[in-house]
Amino acid sequence: KLGLLDRNESWLRHRFEEMGVIQFEDLEDTGEEYAKFDIEATAAPVAGA
Repeated sequence: KLGLLDRNESWLRHRFEEMGVIQFEDLEDTGEEYAKFDIEATAAPVAGA
């Protein structure tokens, strides 16, 4: 997302490909998942509260 994998002639991208972890590049980050599954933010308001 920051373009770090493509800097310096894609050196870091090539290393991640060698390690076999490049497939995780497009996964959601943890912060996005926390916001998506935040129970308090998505819960319906309680009547009388």
